[in-house]
Amino acid sequence: SLLQEMALKFINKSFLSIKNAQSLSPLLFYSTQVLEEKLVKNSKGHSFLTDMQNDKFEKFYKAQNVCSEEDFPAMMKSFRSGLPSVFRLVTTKPEYQLLKEKLLAGHLSGVGAVPVTWYGGDDVWKLGKTRWDLFEHEEFKQLHSFINDQFVLGNIYRQEQVSMVPVKCLDIQPHHTVLDMCASPGSKTGQVVEALHAGSGSELPTGCVIACEPDLARCSNLCGNIIKFQSPSVMVVNHTGQTIPDLTYSDGTPVLYDHIVCDVPCSGDGTIRKNPNIWAGWHPGRGNSRFGLQLNIARRGVELLKEGGTMAYSSCSINQVENEAVVAKLLLEAEGNLELVDMTGKFPGLEWLPGLSEWKVFDTQMQEFSKFEDVPEDLRNINFSREMFPPDESEVKSLNLERCMRFLPHLNDDGGFFVAILRKTGPVKVDERRKYFWNKKQELKVFKKSRKAKLDNLLSSVGEMSFLPDSDLQEKVLKSKDYLGLDLPIENLYTFSKSYLKVRLVSETLKNILHPGNHQLKIASTPGVNILAANSMSCASNNPFHLRGSSYHMVSSYVSKRVVQGNLDDIKQLLNKEQEDTIETELLSLHMREQLGSLEPGWFTLRFETEEFVLECPAYFSVKKIFLVLNGKSRNHYKFLLDL
Repeated sequence: SLLQEMALKFINKSFLSIKNAQSLSPLLFYSTQVLEEKLVKNSKGHSFLTDMQNDKFEKFYKAQNVCSEEDFPAMMKSFRSGLPSVFRLVTTKPEYQLLKEKLLAGHLSGVGAVPVTWYGGDDVWKLGKTRWDLFEHEEFKQLHSFINDQFVLGNIYRQEQVSMVPVKCLDIQPHHTVLDMCASPGSKTGQVVEALHAGSGSELPTGCVIACEPDLARCSNLCGNIIKFQSPSVMVVNHTGQTIPDLTYSDGTPVLYDHIVCDVPCSGDGTIRKNPNIWAGWHPGRGNSRFGLQLNIARRGVELLKEGGTMAYSSCSINQVENEAVVAKLLLEAEGNLELVDMTGKFPGLEWLPGLSEWKVFDTQMQEFSKFEDVPEDLRNINFSREMFPPDESEVKSLNLERCMRFLPHLNDDGGFFVAILRKTGPVKVDERRKYFWNKKQELKVFKKSRKAKLDNLLSSVGEMSFLPDSDLQEKVLKSKDYLGLDLPIENLYTFSKSYLKVRLVSETLKNILHPGNHQLKIASTPGVNILAANSMSCASNNPFHLRGSSYHMVSSYVSKRVVQGNLDDIKQLLNKEQEDTIETELLSLHMREQLGSLEPGWFTLRFETEEFVLECPAYFSVKKIFLVLNGKSRNHYKFLLDL
């Protein structure tokens, strides 16, 4: 009503956000271009009134020459439009190629889905609608439900295409050790996991990625997202980026990283298309205040990077103070042992602008300072530091800042973003005083309980893990390995003190990091992947643990016993039952009954294979009945793929 609209305007002008205002009308889906005050949603679903204008924003970025004068209106128009939804297929899933074929055949054509060509392989898809278009419009309800189910099942991952660039620039191999310094919500960590698995074929990668996140709530969210990848090669830890601890391998050698993803906390103005609430409160101080944190996180990254390794520095801001200023300082401090990698021509079809060597520094009230000496003395080294200003002309040429990648929203119809790929070419001096300061500051920080059991119990240490050679469960696990024909090294299997009913698998590199010498690690959730669960069925004496359904695809090539082939009719019958329901074995095909008849009742692997598709999952049978370990969403997913 008009009264509601007037009330909302009053609240907005008081700088208070309006949350959960879905019932208010009219609700504008911000994929529509507007220059008048309307109600829109941000990425969390909270509603705000905004006219999508901010004089400081426009004045600041006009002064920075982030694009040509002719392109500036197009950039602003794009900033004021909604952000199209983008997702990538999770390539570690065995059926992802068939899912891709369904998309290529037009399954999501109703929401304008097209492949993003620069990424390669038709693995990334862009929709013609925003997230809230899909959520709110009745005609898209079924397709929105499909997309959401695919995300829940871990078959796709929602991520802006420009956010995919940093990891895509890194040449990650299966044996590499990778660090993601500011990892939540996990999209880039997931990309790293896929890259580790991509080159390993049917074998598991020996390398790993350590995903770091300082905020406990965000760390919990990160764990929830990363578990979808079901990989033995990932560990989440709870540390600040600038105080990620020095680690050693089990032989005492220091852990240095082949690649580092350094996506720093930032002002986030590049996300304004999906977070239009930023319009109301944006000012240059938001970027200025983050410069010191960004620089110190990136410095720690350079310290931990191997010589010859690469680090992707990135932010979802287009502000030079948060981007080129940080990169310039890193390069100058490295004294020639750090270089920017030129990515020109790497991704045909992806547009970006070169990095800038000149920029202007403003305060919150838009007062401009052309050089550090112009800053009032009482603000120096508090709100402003010398490093925030452009490098001297004598230094500019050697830095090659033009090799940085600036993404503006109108270039690829996506968000604003910044990427710089840095290669460490020699030793870089570590400032031990600064390192001591940050570590001491972290030690003195008082841990406050959140009053949420999930968060308060999230963290654990290496000491709470028992690898099987040292575990009381070794005999039972060995018995199950033999029963199932599971050819995995027992040295890489462990149990956790809080749950002896689960056995987890970690990669070789993670195993070599998870030793008592790295006791300072604050581990979130549990590293690796849960592959075995305690058997509660009648066959437990012969097979104390059974394989888990959610992670089975990761270890299927290592299973050699009790594998039963089913035909299409068998699969139809089994998939059409609910998860908790069984079917009579006499209803199965003769071929499958004969295979089961050669086995003693208990756990087995059901396998169904076509030219383009393989379905494998744990199952259980008794003398008369059988059931699959597949939840309802998974059953619907396979029925969709098989056109059942």
